[in-house]
Amino acid sequence: MGSWDSYCAICGGPFDRLTVAQKPRSERFLRRHGLSQSQSSSSAQANHSTEDGNEDTTAETSDDEAAGEAPLGTMTQEDAREDGSYDCDVVTSREVAWVRDLHILMTNENLDTGERVACVSGVGEFHDNTQASVDDGDDPNWDPEAEIVLYDGSFPFHWPCYEILGTVLEGKAGIAGLNKLNLYNTMLHASGVCCSRLESLDYGDPGPHNEQWWAYEPGTEFLVVHPTISLEKTTALIRERWMRSTQVVSPSDRVRRISADSFQKLPLELLLKTCNMLGPQSLYQLALASPTVDALLGDKPFWGQYLSIHMPWSYELLSLLDDESQTSFQNADFKSLVRWVDQESTPRHWMRGPFMSIANRRRIWHVCEQLKPVYSGRDARFPLTVFQKRRVNLRRARMGMPLLP
Repeated sequence: MGSWDSYCAICGGPFDRLTVAQKPRSERFLRRHGLSQSQSSSSAQANHSTEDGNEDTTAETSDDEAAGEAPLGTMTQEDAREDGSYDCDVVTSREVAWVRDLHILMTNENLDTGERVACVSGVGEFHDNTQASVDDGDDPNWDPEAEIVLYDGSFPFHWPCYEILGTVLEGKAGIAGLNKLNLYNTMLHASGVCCSRLESLDYGDPGPHNEQWWAYEPGTEFLVVHPTISLEKTTALIRERWMRSTQVVSPSDRVRRISADSFQKLPLELLLKTCNMLGPQSLYQLALASPTVDALLGDKPFWGQYLSIHMPWSYELLSLLDDESQTSFQNADFKSLVRWVDQESTPRHWMRGPFMSIANRRRIWHVCEQLKPVYSGRDARFPLTVFQKRRVNLRRARMGMPLLP
């Protein structure tokens, strides 16, 4: 079978030294992926359809051929080198170096009580296949003589991902409140035979591919950006945006609009429940249509509840909410700010800038949420993934059994 990579159990990312290109993307690269020069240098780009890319490159193909270059549909060695690296205009080698630091969650026997206990290693590095070496760290239950075999009794992870997991599973207590034995058993339930990450988890779309070796998919640099390192910068950007987003509505105009609003007749409890069921984009549209809802969104306690439901991964907005007084909410358009952060931090191809960090954190947060039902004891097992269900249905079809829905 040869060698292969093992990935972080929490984010699905690599532990390898990643390759960052030494020069900017070529014009040919941009044309092959349906990008223009302006698109490649913008601060944040949405996912581009392959249809648009085909339209952009059809005319260029004949130019390439006339110039003696290979057609865009032909992969050259230089194309492979560019596709097999990250864009130096998007990330640097130093910015992605954090992925190389590996920690291990495993179990052993407590020498005093004879009970099975879980423990976390110090920092280490991945070697190949299922092999890694780590420092002992400060966990008193760690066994320096323990044999580490990745995904066969031990689970590798990045420490920043572990901190996010601690927040998702234990709230403000974080990693200090984690039941490590419970977490180990949860990951054991989510793993499979001869796996290189937790097979029962969805790591996002776009997300890391579960390949034999780490796959450099063009335009997915955000997958290897540290999820919390740019907190200070992103918080400052969001605060600056908010300070510029004033909302001035005269009291007489507000009264006039509310009097004609059908939502005014709803009980407050029902109105709050309705708003908390909507995503940021839909809530923004509803507030534009209903002055009653718009008035409700000027209430600071509402946003504390709403963000904890829909955007708990946005540490920046939550800290902003804690810092600002209720008075500031009466004159600032917080709903537009929430909508903007939601849009800018949505994981997608061809992202750039500091919001890549939030996008990766957001993706990792959703991975961690999948572990919570089994970790908390609410569910006994993980639901089948699409791939697992397809595999089960193939076996059922061969045996003449009804297929799973």
